[in-house]
Amino acid sequence: GLEVSSLREFWAFGFFLLFAGSALRNSKPWPFMRGRAAQAAALAEHRLRDATKRLRELGKHGRWQEALWQLCEMQRLGSTPSVVTYNVVINACDSTHAAALMDELRHQRLQADAVTYGSVIAAHGRERQWRAALATLQAMWHDSVQWDLKSAGAAISACGKSTCWEQAMALMATLEGTMQEPDVVIYSASIDACAHGRLWQLAVQLLAQMHRRALPQTSANVVSYGAALRACEAEWVVALQLVADMMQTQLLPDVVAFNAAAGACESSSAWDAVLGLLAGMARARVAKDDVSVALAVNACARARRWKTALALCAKPASAITCSAFITACGYGRRWQLALSTLSDNAVASRSAVCWNATISACEFWPRSLLLQERMEEQRLLADVLGYNATLSTLEKGGQWRLALEIFRTLGQRLLGPDAISFNSVISALEKGFQWQLATKMLTEMPLADIRPSAITFNATISACEKGEKWALSVAILENMVEEQAVQPDVVSHNAAIAACESAGEWEMALAICDLLPQRSLCPTVVTCNSCISACEKGLQWELALRLLAGLPTLKLVADEISYSAAVLACTNSSKWESAFALWDTCLQQGISPGIDSPLHFTLLMLSEQHALRSRERELLCRLPKTGWSGSTPVQNILAFHLAVEGRAGVSVKAVGE
Repeated sequence: GLEVSSLREFWAFGFFLLFAGSALRNSKPWPFMRGRAAQAAALAEHRLRDATKRLRELGKHGRWQEALWQLCEMQRLGSTPSVVTYNVVINACDSTHAAALMDELRHQRLQADAVTYGSVIAAHGRERQWRAALATLQAMWHDSVQWDLKSAGAAISACGKSTCWEQAMALMATLEGTMQEPDVVIYSASIDACAHGRLWQLAVQLLAQMHRRALPQTSANVVSYGAALRACEAEWVVALQLVADMMQTQLLPDVVAFNAAAGACESSSAWDAVLGLLAGMARARVAKDDVSVALAVNACARARRWKTALALCAKPASAITCSAFITACGYGRRWQLALSTLSDNAVASRSAVCWNATISACEFWPRSLLLQERMEEQRLLADVLGYNATLSTLEKGGQWRLALEIFRTLGQRLLGPDAISFNSVISALEKGFQWQLATKMLTEMPLADIRPSAITFNATISACEKGEKWALSVAILENMVEEQAVQPDVVSHNAAIAACESAGEWEMALAICDLLPQRSLCPTVVTCNSCISACEKGLQWELALRLLAGLPTLKLVADEISYSAAVLACTNSSKWESAFALWDTCLQQGISPGIDSPLHFTLLMLSEQHALRSRERELLCRLPKTGWSGSTPVQNILAFHLAVEGRAGVSVKAVGE
């Protein structure tokens, strides 16, 4: 009986638990608890949206440090940021923090999407890190995230800003083979890459290709035209045609497009075209800005229309217009007006740009140094442009020691010198016959991560020429091509030829001259004159005459220096008949050598040596009738001539008669 009773109690307790559990599940407290959990989840989602909105606002205003702090606070308070939240912060950050945040996103077991990668690529692009941008794009492909046009456009833009237009074009070609056709954004980025590389032909081709594909007309088309206009930096006629094309396609150029076209005209000194664009802006009801006015002023100033330039900006009200006004004063040699503008205009006196323009306008180097000191007294932050302006005046004044001192000041003030700084100092050293220091500075440029230009090499070669280091001049010329990958121009070759000419190395001079056609360069009269002089010093009179006779085939016209060098070549080789024949040809060509020309002295001595009295009288009669210190030029030259010939006791007047 006891066992049966215990068994009944066990089953009764089991049924009790079963019914009690069912009652608890159906009771009111359970839905209440479920509702509270849903409310908590909704509240968390709402807070996340609010936080993301705040982060987006911080990003728009460039306050990425605060955005990062807000993200950390979210995590500290237990909120889990979403991919969207991370994307907002990444879009606001620099490249280092953007890449770090993408890594953190992955550690949070979140999947980076196309927006994430695009934001990181854009961050690299803003800092011109094209390799990192392409690496991120490649990682996007490896992570099986589909490329989108925005990410690809950001990568192309990164390459363009770094002047790596080849990579930008290769990426665009890759896009055409792997995904849908490029859109306006892709074309705009590619054309902008061409603009950074100054490839105006390719930019115009891409623009035409975009039109052939009949892409929708949007504001992005205006951006594409603006990029193409920037590519036409030195092709002002093409720039004007692009503006006309915009009008025909019902695209209204904005002020940026007009300014880009005006910039192309300004760089070519096409001042009338710039003024025409200003008038076109008024007709199109596009308000001109300070950049428009400054470009017009600079264009007129560069074309030596400085009065028109000053009239365009009679009352400059901004730093950029004040700077343009002062620059125009410099072109017109009105340095007093430049100084008064700097001192009387409140905007100009507080602008480092205006101070720099004034330093350039005051070409006399002591004034430039004084202005540099005054600028520092005003506690204005001097930049490299200001120091470059001072270096330019010192270079023109031949003050190489002061130029070196100012150059060293740049390093002491943690202002890295640029290519213009080096070029100015090397040119000053060249004028001061300091070839050792000039070559030393040339070798220092790569150490400062600055690539020498053709201007740099030309000045250094000229410095070596003045130092009679012809072999070093030739070595530097060849170093341009072989190691520095800088295309030498005609000036480079002329400087090296002049160095060889000074040393009488006529064979090397002619060899360098022969290199010009191979390098798609045309010799100039200066080139040929140096070669003729080199032949003269090497007693190669036949070669000198051959070079002189070959000038017309090069579409060059011989000048007084050409004939003087050829005459001296004949004289040194005792070919006096050829020398006088050249003199007759020189006169027939309408070239009348001046009184200070060595031709007169050379031919007078030849006339005396060979008793050519008629030639002697002819030469004397061609001289002007007024001379120096009360005596006639004839008497002065005769006195010198007779002294050389040992006939000083003979009456000058008698011989002249």
